[in-house]
Amino acid sequence: MNRVLASKIVESLSAQYVPDAVYEDMREFGIAEWQETLWWLSGSGLPHYFVARLQQSCREKILPSDIHATLSGNFLANHQRVDTMAAEFENLTRRLCEAGVNCAAVRGFELAPEYCPNLWLRTWYAHEYIISAEQLRYASRIVEEAGYPFRRSGSRGELYFAVPEMQTPSKVEDAYRAAFPRMVVLHCQIWDQDSTGINIPVPDNLLRRVVTRRSLGISFPTLSDEDLLAFTLIDTFARVLSYWCKLSWLFEISHYLQMRHSDERFWETFYGRIADWGKLPEISDFVFLLCANIFGVALPEYVRYRVSGLNPALALWTRHYGIQWALAKYPGSKLSLLVQRELVSDRGTWNRLRRRKLFPFLSDGTAMPSNIATSTKHEQPKRKMSRVVDRIRFHGPATYAYLRELPRWKRLLAQGR
Repeated sequence: MNRVLASKIVESLSAQYVPDAVYEDMREFGIAEWQETLWWLSGSGLPHYFVARLQQSCREKILPSDIHATLSGNFLANHQRVDTMAAEFENLTRRLCEAGVNCAAVRGFELAPEYCPNLWLRTWYAHEYIISAEQLRYASRIVEEAGYPFRRSGSRGELYFAVPEMQTPSKVEDAYRAAFPRMVVLHCQIWDQDSTGINIPVPDNLLRRVVTRRSLGISFPTLSDEDLLAFTLIDTFARVLSYWCKLSWLFEISHYLQMRHSDERFWETFYGRIADWGKLPEISDFVFLLCANIFGVALPEYVRYRVSGLNPALALWTRHYGIQWALAKYPGSKLSLLVQRELVSDRGTWNRLRRRKLFPFLSDGTAMPSNIATSTKHEQPKRKMSRVVDRIRFHGPATYAYLRELPRWKRLLAQGR
């Protein structure tokens, strides 16, 4: 990827006024530089938001014609894919509800219009639900009967189901085709304190506050406004701790901040709701500030007041590393460990976690990207070896980069700037 070009793309998506110079700078990049950045743009989840912004500002001509054709074609393909997903989602949700499963859809169709003005602009590959632990096995059977065989469990106890032939796309365009299979994810545990060392005691009554929403003509159960934002922040922050997070997730939270900018009562209610959720109020402040630094969103007055009292080390990290970390391509950067350290109260716990994250055993489990699953038993040994090689390629340089940066970070903390 071309990091300068990637940074200009992010600048063009700012919630503030975008100077003409940003677009003119992008015009200077040739087709080769755009092509080498397309994989990053696709992985960021931002390509359709970017195309929409260019259309709104009448700036499509800054793109080389071939790149414009690719992005426009991908947008049209994504439109068809979302329509296909809507039919799948309606069928699966109906099966679960008719079977008496108490569930809440998350990370998908419920995000419009507060987080996403248009669902066809989103890129996601899974139908996700929160399910009670008591109904998890029953719900799993319904999902498998719907045509999604069980594939694996995740680091937070979530269960993944997918069609067997699911595989990594061989080219950017493949990721937007309606034929590219989806997954189903069932969550019964939203946060894992053991693996993070951070206390977020999520209450067990979320499913008693489920509401019904409607999107693309489909009615479905989901979380209340406050609980949905809390889940979105927790899930997003979990990805931050895993070294990489789709930039589109932060972009969508930024959009939510804009939509609710003047709703002071909501923000008071939200922070009141999560007041007893351990570190979540501080994590929320951190994520909101990160969104403001990356996408220039103006924070609501109530949020701005809270963020002004954020742990100075966390605020310092967003200023010095936030954009650099956010621009990293998958599998990301270990600079987010500096954030985790500030939120782990027990030093002994942190030391154990730090050793495990910096020098992981090659044999331990690492969750694959949520849109990829193992295809056949015949390919498993080859895939396992490939994953080991990929882990070595990531952890070696990423650990070195973290250790190299650590002295500078300590100096910044000492100087308080």
